[in-house]
Amino acid sequence: VPQPCSPLANSQAVQASSDAFPGEQFTGSITSVGSRVDPLTRSLAARAEFEKAIVMTKDMPRENFHPRFNLAEINFVEKNWPQARKEFTDLLASSNVPDSGTRRLMEYKIFICHLQEKQAAAADSMLEKFDQYDNDSPAYYFAMAATSFAKEKKEEAEEWLASASKI
Repeated sequence: VPQPCSPLANSQAVQASSDAFPGEQFTGSITSVGSRVDPLTRSLAARAEFEKAIVMTKDMPRENFHPRFNLAEINFVEKNWPQARKEFTDLLASSNVPDSGTRRLMEYKIFICHLQEKQAAAADSMLEKFDQYDNDSPAYYFAMAATSFAKEKKEEAEEWLASASKI
């Protein structure tokens, strides 16, 4: 029997912990509450900002990357394209990107933001960063599929996705 939970509201205080900082409690506040309940888990999404994680890691560049990436990712998932693009762009400009795969992922997310913002020239510029012959990443094929979907060319997009699955 599902148990009722207390209502979530913006500005409500929350606490969390992280395996990266054993024994440390992070206090934050809810900044948005989702409107859809997952039918399987009976949960809903809520966004909380934990500024302490960023403050605690500001002098630890490699550790600081992860909370900043997560905040950018939240904006991306919530379709806040301009903010996600800005945050991923700022992260790429830093020297703290952990590896080339993460760099490619952020470039792809920036590319998607440009597409969603209807910034074709900027999206095309980002597309040039992807290498069709990179055997380690299907980013080029996924970017081409996204471009085709944006142009409402579903069959072409499906072909690009099929090519991506071969990598």
